[in-house]
Amino acid sequence: MDDGETGIDVCGVTADITKHDAKTEHGAQAEESMDIDDDLEGSETDAKLLERLRLKRSQENKTPDIITVSQSEECYDMTHKYRGYALLMNNERFGRRLKEIGLGDRAGSNIDERNLRRELTDLGFTVKLMIDRSAQSMKNACYEMAAKNHSQVDCFVCIILSHGDEGVVYGTDTTIEIKELVKPFKGDMCPSLIGKPKLFIIQACRGSQTDPGVSIDVTDAKGKAPSDDKMPVDEPQVIKLPIEADFLFAYSTVPGFYSWRNGMNGSWFIQALCQTLKEHGTKMEFRKILTRVNKIVAQNFQSNNPDNEDFHMMKQIPCITYMLTKDLYFNTKKTKRLF
Repeated sequence: MDDGETGIDVCGVTADITKHDAKTEHGAQAEESMDIDDDLEGSETDAKLLERLRLKRSQENKTPDIITVSQSEECYDMTHKYRGYALLMNNERFGRRLKEIGLGDRAGSNIDERNLRRELTDLGFTVKLMIDRSAQSMKNACYEMAAKNHSQVDCFVCIILSHGDEGVVYGTDTTIEIKELVKPFKGDMCPSLIGKPKLFIIQACRGSQTDPGVSIDVTDAKGKAPSDDKMPVDEPQVIKLPIEADFLFAYSTVPGFYSWRNGMNGSWFIQALCQTLKEHGTKMEFRKILTRVNKIVAQNFQSNNPDNEDFHMMKQIPCITYMLTKDLYFNTKKTKRLF
């Protein structure tokens, strides 16, 4: 089909129905690529992996500082020396076995990667990039990141761009459960991020259903939609916090449904997220930003595959789940990079 038609980040069907130039812009910021220990045994237990990383941290003399958390403040403390790390994992090309079951290369994901790098850097994050990694390598990257000393940072962000299904995302070789990537950042495993926002942004399918949408009358409609997919208390000295606290998960779609991606412009969700971060990233509370993203995706996009009615004029709505305990603002910050 022609360039500009819509692809899907889906398990079990042909995933891309757009042409794709093999050249990407990954090399533009090679200095941000993350070095991961890929020689670990795939069967290494979490306990062994954590022990190895803890030993590495102790040898580097990077024991985390004692973390203090305010009970009375309504907003997260974003005045640390550094904004923090953003781990960006972009799986765009997949192994032969996955291609044989319909998981093709993800045209347009390089556009998402480029736009995310720009917006996250503008917000002060140090972006660590991983491209086309196996499931085990993705897990290792998360454990390596969780083992760092985050005591002088505001927060942590992990972005995953890949194929997926409910509860899992794909490495270049097989699936990995999302909970396995989140696990090392919980309070009992990553003490230097206790009380700080931990944001997971996931662009991937969560099933095989499509959403045809429903027709409504819009009171402030401004003309026809184009045919393409885009349309116009005293504080105690010690408190106990749940280990699951202060997480936010922003999924590109709801459970059970496809997530749509344009081969030339990138995925709908990441397009909307980057647009909204660019316009409101340093001024608006983050959950309100994500509500704006929901509105843009829901109202401004629909699939354009006229040769396949099952995938034509379909809709999408992102899904946000959070356990944040305070408001989150990415106030303007002087650029200070972590290395």
